Amino acid sequence: MLGVLKFRFARIVLTLMTGVILTLSLSPQTGHAATYGFSLNLNFGASNTPISESAGFFGEKVWNNLPSVEQGTSQELFTDAFGDNGQSPASLVWESSGIGQNDGLQVPNEDDANMMSGYLASPSRIELSGLEFVVPPHDGPLNYTLLIYTYGGQEGNEGEFNVNGITRPHIDSADFDGTFRAGFDGNVMIFPDLFDPFLEIETFGEAPINAISLIY
Repeated sequence: MLGVLKFRFARIVLTLMTGVILTLSLSPQTGHAATYGFSLNLNFGASNTPISESAGFFGEKVWNNLPSVEQGTSQELFTDAFGDNGQSPASLVWESSGIGQNDGLQVPNEDDANMMSGYLASPSRIELSGLEFVVPPHDGPLNYTLLIYTYGGQEGNEGEFNVNGITRPHIDSADFDGTFRAGFDGNVMIFPDLFDPFLEIETFGEAPINAISLIY
């Protein structure tokens, strides 16, 4: 489903597992990154740093800014529907070992800084259900891509992300300059081609979660 990732704008650096760095410099484009024009975006640890306009890999506009608490639930989530507010029937449960904070991030987009400031400390667990109802009825099976934004500012710290049984290692970086880098040593972990209407994310070691996006 990497074809779904039709990058709208920004400078994106993909760090590949081989160590090769692929740089994509793209001009702004109209439209939405998702096949069906919908995404579900969750910003954790956001009591003091909410996203007010747009943030993330694709500049998503509708974010659920979740309070800076170690555990919680939410049954009133909103989706980004072609850049507009849409109500989602999905429900959320999360728990973590604490709330971390990266202070004083200086990047071009203030909302990107806000998104990467607060985070769920590892170990943590996130559960989302009802994901089959986020997108209006359409032909074809449920298929979405998960983006996990991860930045704790502790260079070299190692951890793991487990998404519905798929485990990937991660190494934290020291700085966030506003550029999103995908890969095991980047600040975005990408899990494409997910089909389950129930999503479980678990972290081990040092694997912070600042925010997540489900791209439909």
